[in-house]
Amino acid sequence: MKGPIIAPPEGDILLTRRAAQMGNEDLANHFFAIGDLPSAFKGYSRMRDYCTTPRHIAELTMKQLHVSVAQSNWTVAHSYYLKVHALTLKDEERAKYEPILHACLGLAHLQQGSYREAANSFLNVAPSYMNPETVAGINFQREIISPNDIAVYGGLTALATMDRSELQRRILDNSSFRQFLELESHLRRAISMFCAAKYTGCMAILESYRTDYMLDLFLQDHFMKLYWMVRGKSIVQWFSAFSVVTLDALAKAFPSPPEYRGTIEHELGAMIRAGSLNARIDLVDRLLSSPDQDARFAVIESSLKMAKQAERSLRLKLHKVNMTVAGLEVKSPKNQGQNGFDAFTATGGGEGASGAGGSASQALRNLKGKLTRGSSGVGPGGGVTAHMS
Repeated sequence: MKGPIIAPPEGDILLTRRAAQMGNEDLANHFFAIGDLPSAFKGYSRMRDYCTTPRHIAELTMKQLHVSVAQSNWTVAHSYYLKVHALTLKDEERAKYEPILHACLGLAHLQQGSYREAANSFLNVAPSYMNPETVAGINFQREIISPNDIAVYGGLTALATMDRSELQRRILDNSSFRQFLELESHLRRAISMFCAAKYTGCMAILESYRTDYMLDLFLQDHFMKLYWMVRGKSIVQWFSAFSVVTLDALAKAFPSPPEYRGTIEHELGAMIRAGSLNARIDLVDRLLSSPDQDARFAVIESSLKMAKQAERSLRLKLHKVNMTVAGLEVKSPKNQGQNGFDAFTATGGGEGASGAGGSASQALRNLKGKLTRGSSGVGPGGGVTAHMS
């Protein structure tokens, strides 16, 4: 006959859980050190059953984030930001995790080609990220993305996706991100030149650092895309000040990269076909001209817009009249006074009413004299329409 099952003391259970957690962590660290990243991720995932506090879960999530970035699993890395953000953490702990999460989230958006979202994430990185600190046993500033990388990735993605006013407001006037830009002063000069409409100097700076950016592990597959986006924006902004410009002047202001085998005509033609440049190319005279705006078309378009606004205003007024006749208008407060229609509504249609109700009934009879029903007086919705006398 089996004896009764005796539960171990609570302290022994906690020690057992802690020992299992440490064992899985040591095993996962070993797999990560030897380069077996899938096994390391599985080892960290087994720790989840032994995490009892939000802090333990946050540290485990940071370890899994580290492995996901090393595996280039950007979809999973994107989900860890939401997971940690939903935890109930102290303010000092959250302030320690948030900059790392925004930096890794921006890196995930960059690798997925979402440059606008990447710029927003990098701009949200707090300046405290510049002080290397070990989180969950990992130094993200040295192993994943450095503060200099934050400046480069954030500056380039913002330069490629934001206009001049937004760059001035969110980059140059942003005291937090300017601390990162001070680490890469040439990129700050490039953004300043773009905001000052000095597009040739901006492109020259990007071209001079192109070799360095092409050697970057995370940026090498995206730099040329960002470069052509910035170049296209610069050409559009530069050409907006002219009605006609020669192709030679445009080629002098924006020299093509050495590896680009096409001419300025091919580049402009691609921009026109893509819809980013509204212009026409004259290959005979070698001119780039903006299409003439037809003044008559602008007047007609403005007239149609005004007509639609007037029609909408009249329909709203007619709708109010129909609501009043049907007795569906809400009565105004007594301290604000009542007009004839409100008094009519308050007296239930004006039948048998006296005083204000009688005047409302008289106003309604006068109104009905001007309202007709039938084919000529019924609006599109079957309501009553008013005729001008």
